[in-house]
Amino acid sequence: MSNTTETRYLNIVTDNEYINSLYDVSSALVKTLNKFCGPYASNVILRVRVGTGKVITDGYENVEEFTKDGIDIVRKLQPSVGLATAFNNLAVHIGKHVENACHDGTTTAMMAFSCIVEQIFHPKKRKQYGLNLSDCRDRILLANAVTEVLNEIEEYIDHITFISESIQNSSECSPANIRNGIVYHQSLLSSKGDNDLATNMVNLISKFPLDYYQYMNFEIANIERPQKYILIDNPYTFYYKAAYVEKEVVFQDAKQDTIEFDHIDILPIAAPFNSNNPELNRIFNFVLKDPKVKTEAFKNLQTLTHYSQQEQAAVDYIAQLDMEDGSEPLMQGRPLMLLRFVPDTTDCCRLYAPIIKAWNTVYPDTPIFSVCLAMTNTWGFAREALFVCADKITQQMAIRNDLPWDSSIIRDAGLKIHEYNVYLKNFFPKDMDENDNTHPSYTDPNRNPNYTKFKNELLETLENLHTEALRDSSNSARDRELIDIFRWMTSKRYYALKIGGTLYDAAGNRSVARDVMGACMSVLKHGFVLSAYPKLAIWCDMKLRQNVTYDKYLRA
Repeated sequence: MSNTTETRYLNIVTDNEYINSLYDVSSALVKTLNKFCGPYASNVILRVRVGTGKVITDGYENVEEFTKDGIDIVRKLQPSVGLATAFNNLAVHIGKHVENACHDGTTTAMMAFSCIVEQIFHPKKRKQYGLNLSDCRDRILLANAVTEVLNEIEEYIDHITFISESIQNSSECSPANIRNGIVYHQSLLSSKGDNDLATNMVNLISKFPLDYYQYMNFEIANIERPQKYILIDNPYTFYYKAAYVEKEVVFQDAKQDTIEFDHIDILPIAAPFNSNNPELNRIFNFVLKDPKVKTEAFKNLQTLTHYSQQEQAAVDYIAQLDMEDGSEPLMQGRPLMLLRFVPDTTDCCRLYAPIIKAWNTVYPDTPIFSVCLAMTNTWGFAREALFVCADKITQQMAIRNDLPWDSSIIRDAGLKIHEYNVYLKNFFPKDMDENDNTHPSYTDPNRNPNYTKFKNELLETLENLHTEALRDSSNSARDRELIDIFRWMTSKRYYALKIGGTLYDAAGNRSVARDVMGACMSVLKHGFVLSAYPKLAIWCDMKLRQNVTYDKYLRA
């Protein structure tokens, strides 16, 4: 026991009359909370529904009402003695501890608080302990007893392993069914019987790995909708801000500001465009091997005046370029976008434009154009994420290792350009299962070491930020972009739960949905649920028995 804890409990001063009243209040609170929690509070851990089920409301008129805040109830006791103050602090401490894993730890804190009071101050227990609280020595024993209970509760919060053991002991239930059943049942508990929310939560959570949950989106509808909850399901699109777009190539006329390609090849280029850039030279090599394009290119180059020495050297270099080697071709019947992460140099702009214009003149249906991205605070993360998501490497690495074009080109992706905004989609590996939403390298860390290394670095950066700050609408652009990058590289499709109802109800529905999400995160990641203490005792009893079977609980 730490010095602080020991000092706090050694200074306890109380009287038996208040102890008795504290026990009575504790017992009454348990009954009140159980009434508001309905039937779900009695069987959260042990009874799990697989799939969906009917809402149980018989005999529980208040099943859809919200549980009062447990810590607020504790504070309303208005203690006048040190013992009650100590237990109030204890309840708040437990609530904050649970809050780290779950959005609503206050009910847990209240129930744990009630459990401690019942165990230590029940008349029979006091007699069993032989405590005389007017004696200083017995107050030390009390301090030890309280500390022991607290430590046990925190140990169970940290180490309950319901999920893994349930899966191991249930041969007929798949892990996915167990997860869905737990999410559905926990959602019913946390929402006080909202079957619609529970069903939507199963459909939402089943699409993502555990690490993703804290970055879920809950949107409030900006107009009144009859549905309380609407599940959004769209292909995931990642957004870049462009510093430069070749409008004369991309758009058909000067007034146009939006164009979309469902099938386009994307070649990310990390190094700056200049006449000595091996990436650019490799592109020129391919483009100029076509006699028609080469003729057109030199005709365009002749319109340039006042060659610099560097530009003249570049033109001479182009004239003697070898034909493309036996590697697969750059173009495969689709437009090609050169996604540039570094701005051009002046001499390269003068050289690049006439050559690419020549290709686009000869082959207008499969143009080549470039977009230069704007530098942002997350520029490095965004660049690297694109490569690892698509299982690609940079052109520089491909050239260095004599690898074909497709080691660095993202084939058959989707692209939308609106003014200076660039949106990419369909960039995940093409061999993915159509029904799988999670990137295969996320599921299998050994599949692509570059992906795994980058993902761990990104998660480490995110973990250094405060969880609540990440969900705050006033986040910096950098924080929001990092979250977008993580979601982007993890999920092929974008799912979000949009909150509807009347405008008056939307904020309340959103609050309930976020509490439900927090509870589901907690039970899946830690095996711990909101109304803890009645189940903790049952759970510990089951842990002591070696021949326990879990099937009957999983198929309830």
